[in-house]
Amino acid sequence: MTASNTPPQEGRLIEDVLMDALLAKLAQHGAKPDDLALVQRTFDYARHYHEGQKRKNGDNYIMHPVSVALILADMWVDVPTLQAALMHDVLEDTTATAEDMEKQFGAEVTRIVQGVTKLGKYKYQFSSKEEEQAENFRNMFLAMAEDIRVLTLKLADRLHNMRTLEHMLPHKQEKIATETLEVFAPLANRIGMGNFKAELEDLSLSFLDPEQFHEIKGQLADSQEERERVIQQMTEHLEKGLLQHNIHSKIYSRLKNYYSIYKKMSSQKKELNDIFDISALRVIVQTEAQCYEVLGIIHHQYTPVAGRFKDYIAMPKSNFYQSLHTTIIGPNKRPVEVQIRTEKMHKVAEFGIAAHFHYKRFGDEATAYQSSKEDEKLGWLKQLVEMQANANTALEFVENVKLDLFPDQVFVFTPKGTVISLPRGCTPVDFAFRIHSEVGNRCAGAIVNEKMVPLDTELQNGDIIEIITNKKATPRLDWVNFVVTQQAKNRIRHWYKKHYRDQHETQGRQLLEADLTRAKVDTLVKSGKMLEVANELNYKNIEDLYVALGYGEITLSRIINRVKKGKIVSTTSDHHAQIQAEQAEHLKEHGYVDLPNSQSPEALQAKNSTTERFAEELAKLQKVDHTSDPLNASGSLQALKGLQYHIARCCMPVPGDAIVGIVTRSRGVMIHRDDCMNIIQANPQRVMNLSWTGAIEMQQSLHNVLLEMQVMDQVGVFKDVLAKVSDMQVNIFSANCRRLTGEKSVYIELGLEVKNLEELEKLIRNIKQLPDVIAVKRSRYRMNK
Repeated sequence: MTASNTPPQEGRLIEDVLMDALLAKLAQHGAKPDDLALVQRTFDYARHYHEGQKRKNGDNYIMHPVSVALILADMWVDVPTLQAALMHDVLEDTTATAEDMEKQFGAEVTRIVQGVTKLGKYKYQFSSKEEEQAENFRNMFLAMAEDIRVLTLKLADRLHNMRTLEHMLPHKQEKIATETLEVFAPLANRIGMGNFKAELEDLSLSFLDPEQFHEIKGQLADSQEERERVIQQMTEHLEKGLLQHNIHSKIYSRLKNYYSIYKKMSSQKKELNDIFDISALRVIVQTEAQCYEVLGIIHHQYTPVAGRFKDYIAMPKSNFYQSLHTTIIGPNKRPVEVQIRTEKMHKVAEFGIAAHFHYKRFGDEATAYQSSKEDEKLGWLKQLVEMQANANTALEFVENVKLDLFPDQVFVFTPKGTVISLPRGCTPVDFAFRIHSEVGNRCAGAIVNEKMVPLDTELQNGDIIEIITNKKATPRLDWVNFVVTQQAKNRIRHWYKKHYRDQHETQGRQLLEADLTRAKVDTLVKSGKMLEVANELNYKNIEDLYVALGYGEITLSRIINRVKKGKIVSTTSDHHAQIQAEQAEHLKEHGYVDLPNSQSPEALQAKNSTTERFAEELAKLQKVDHTSDPLNASGSLQALKGLQYHIARCCMPVPGDAIVGIVTRSRGVMIHRDDCMNIIQANPQRVMNLSWTGAIEMQQSLHNVLLEMQVMDQVGVFKDVLAKVSDMQVNIFSANCRRLTGEKSVYIELGLEVKNLEELEKLIRNIKQLPDVIAVKRSRYRMNK
């Protein structure tokens, strides 16, 4: 129920009408007079503090919290949650204090309100709006991990805000709708609140792409009559068939939400008429056994589509969803999806975790909130606490949450049959760290479905995973390149930082000294400026900053930029002398002669002319004004036409790779992959961004790359690998093989000539298909000699 469709009665304010509706609904749920009086007192408290505040549409502000409470009342939430809904904006937008709220209504209600309250009122210092919003999300996520009611309240709050978003300015609409689509709709899906997810997605789409939204809506309206006719015909046929087997059921149709249709049309490049699962039949029965019985009856009456059956009853989704899904050929010869579930499963599908709440009773029979077994299954909420501990900033934390919690899931099993949900694309290493950090740290191998597999194998639904551990085993840093969960990446990095701290600290300082000179670094440390830089980058001390740089957690350019931003410059004469010497060396290497050390007018004129010509040449190489920052420069290889440039042999980039250029003293511009370690060691002033765009000659030529692979020590394996390379007509310019000590496998390095990244990736996929190939990857980095 919303303010927009509830007319006032006999001159009464709309918020009073809504409040009456809320109390009536609670009474229907069995609330006692004391419960109703407490909710009414909470409403009066919130109304008092919101007095005089208006929403963008002109309504009294109290309309919003009452509407949120009504949304939650349909979910049978408890009285404290309803009280928190009525007061959820009081601490943020009024002069009310948490101390007074706790005194009036207790600690439980206050804690829920604080969980959804933004931090702005408490005058935190933020460097940007993005950082402030990220910190608000972190506050909310961690409160969710402690009490799931915070999440249900926040989702109801966001749902009502989206229903009234048309009153906001266009740029605000886009920002809020994007945020809803990226964070809140996936959250609703993660806890199984399907109805919330669908409405949030559709409302977001209506603001982000209104043209497509209304086009889909119009097309669905045009085909509605035909769709309803087919559904009605199938419903009558199924009801008759089920009654013959003495099965009483409820059958109705479900229309796919607009955003799901929009996403399918976009990703699969289809028209609306080409999408077959726009509508589906839902069959609600009494028992789980009847679900399977109904499945057999339906398959007897209609032809099932092969490969489209899913049993979410035997293997529920991580958000508790249970149902049988099958696709059959309908009367109009088009596929129709049928979902079969019990009444209890249906409530879970609609309300998710809220359907399991243990506080559906009121009055004398009410019990205090306590986490249930269903709550405990939400292990991903507890992962938030670990992510918080390992994230350096709120922005990093929120990005980790979005990456790790909301992608498509795969469901795999432990040898004992426990179901583990992981993001799609996960590997045995992700699985090992999900079980326990020590299992991941001691992981030495993996058995999937009783077969030894490489640790970077992508897991599939239904796989049974066994991790082989060894006391002497340790994580490998290159695991970070293929694991997909932030939990695994964080634990690997944490292990390396802990066990190789001294080496990383030394390496980090050396990298900084190589760029700034040792004298300048010492000056920055002694003056306290380096500690300021470390603190600004969220490190407690200088040593932690060195460790992060040596480990690769932070880039050298980021530290240098922070040093420059703070106008921390060297005043030592040695540093100025070094700069002058470099300039003189540049002039000589580019063909400009040494100038006489004379102050005569002729000498000064010659020196100025030569310096200007060199500055022009360097600016030409960088393709930017010599006064601008080369780090922000970008260009194509075509822009370097006529100038001297070379492909770096350390990382061997090919068309399709992200690349950067380093302006060298003698060889023009060296082109590197952007993940090459030599980029970190380069002077940031010499680095320029590049792309392959327009470099026709370069894209048509062949490029050298190195492939590394581990294969079983079997006769004929190398021949099979060479056959795959030959099939793609790729030339081999070098090959090296060696047996790995203590292992029944062989290491192979192939030097190849390929046209581009697409050809290389296709070749890697083809080689991986060979049964005796354990692992194959592109050589990531080779130090320049």
